[in-house]
Amino acid sequence: MTVVAVVGAQWGDEGKGKVIEAIAPKAALVVQYAGGYSPGQTLVAEGERFVLHVVPSGSLRSGKSCLLAQGMALDPRLVLEELEILETHGALAGDLRIDQRAQVVLPHHIALDQLREESEGASGSPRRGIGPAYMDAVGRRGIRMGDLLVPDGLEGRIAASIEASAHALRELGAPIPDAKQVLDEYVAAGEKLRSRIVDGSRLILDLRASGEMVVLEGPFGTMVDQDHGYYPFVVGASTVAGGACTGTGISPKAIDRVIGVAKAYITRPGLGPLPSEVTGDLASTLQDRGGELSPTSARPRRCGMFDVPVLRYSARVNGFDELALTKLDVLSGLDEIPVCVGYELDGDVRDEPPFEGQSRMQPLTEMLPGWTEPLSDCRAWEELPANARGYVEFIERNSGVRITLVSVGPDKAQTIRRDVD
Repeated sequence: MTVVAVVGAQWGDEGKGKVIEAIAPKAALVVQYAGGYSPGQTLVAEGERFVLHVVPSGSLRSGKSCLLAQGMALDPRLVLEELEILETHGALAGDLRIDQRAQVVLPHHIALDQLREESEGASGSPRRGIGPAYMDAVGRRGIRMGDLLVPDGLEGRIAASIEASAHALRELGAPIPDAKQVLDEYVAAGEKLRSRIVDGSRLILDLRASGEMVVLEGPFGTMVDQDHGYYPFVVGASTVAGGACTGTGISPKAIDRVIGVAKAYITRPGLGPLPSEVTGDLASTLQDRGGELSPTSARPRRCGMFDVPVLRYSARVNGFDELALTKLDVLSGLDEIPVCVGYELDGDVRDEPPFEGQSRMQPLTEMLPGWTEPLSDCRAWEELPANARGYVEFIERNSGVRITLVSVGPDKAQTIRRDVD
């Protein structure tokens, strides 16, 4: 087994980066297959704190080679900016490659996204032009990274992209960018990235053929997938395991294993349904202990009890072979822990998220006994308190998904591997 897909089972921020670090120490390549601007990875270098949003700093700092694949939408200027931060502070130990087919985020994409955020209200989206760039891609007027290396005729294509958004920009009071200025800036950025722009699909499959391990990392989580999430509160990309194929250009047969990642509770930023949401002291406890703040906006993430129906649905959509459960340590000290085991909708009981009626759904809850012991020093399954093991086993039993890895803290060592028959 050489190609492994790691997919968020909830709304994102599940801790996929740590899981990848734990399962793939010998991976030759870590691939991000969709999205283009994450909530942020914090880098502390020489006493300075930076939040990086595009470049996968964790993998690059550990010496891994990384690929930003064709399913992504990227601002090449931001890629260069973040690479410079890593290089300046001696934190760039790995090699970064960019797929020639990845979409390019242009300045008017960002302006359009941000102005709509102001007019529509906070949604939790980073609003960095990813959605508008994907819209141009579907409209067959997008610019791809490889196009920046062959600028003949590119000014007209950039002008066509700007013109398609001109009416909306005027309505929102934004200036219309000059296509020639955009061309010059982006071609210059593309030239600086020339040595990094590759055929990503070929790179992945060549490594697979030679027996090397490749890890495919999904963005966000299943419940904000363009097709499978709580529409319209979704992102503009396919975040599920199937998106790893279209986002990288490899066959489904080339993926040997799919690992889901879920927190021991639920979080999501911004608006949209969160059927198992909790409020009051429990929400504050989860936010405080779990550090549930957006690295960019510092807005607290909404929190909820673990949602078994969401995991059951996510497992069906993605075909999880196993699950990694993160942040179990955050639940220490709770006398009782609520778990959502189903929904009631108009008198019917549902065991998966329904297509409609989210605002009328009522969670069906079971209370599990909590534990007082801290978990941060536990390194083996048997060292966990009995009620903590019972909590994990309850989720496993009710969702039908094997839980093979449990995280009990942010450090790499605070990871328990669990053998399951």
